[in-house]
Amino acid sequence: MSLILRSAVALFVAACLSGQSLQMAPAAVESGKESTLSITLAPGPTAVLILKWDLVYPANRLIIEEAGIQAGPAARSAEKSIACAGAWKKSPQEYRYRCMMVGGQSLVPGGVVAELKLRADPNAKPGNARVRLENVEAVLPGPKLIQLKPTGTNITIKH
Repeated sequence: MSLILRSAVALFVAACLSGQSLQMAPAAVESGKESTLSITLAPGPTAVLILKWDLVYPANRLIIEEAGIQAGPAARSAEKSIACAGAWKKSPQEYRYRCMMVGGQSLVPGGVVAELKLRADPNAKPGNARVRLENVEAVLPGPKLIQLKPTGTNITIKH
């Protein structure tokens, strides 16, 4: 078996055994009002030291400002912070924030790691807008880097 194939298999097995995943529950936002979307780390057998993900959303339907992406209770209890930088994915349809949860040596076993403040674009039509987390990675003690499954949820826009 080639080194690349063995490495890929080892990474896949490590991700399956780790049990961690990021999750987002569906949410709703009314035009002109702010809503909160939580990103939750589902616990696995090993706590997480660092998390990285790409937050992708339809910028023509939702507004998420960088200052509105904050560490959640689980991250704060481990003295972690969230840092994000944004870029257009498919201008002007999709916007992407690359985010990292970092800080100190404390581990995060699970819970809400990030909270996003979002609003509906004033011109957005009612209906669902898909928010996704892609390129999700976690650093476990050791250190050991694992890939986590991408995930997503629907945000219902109401008027």
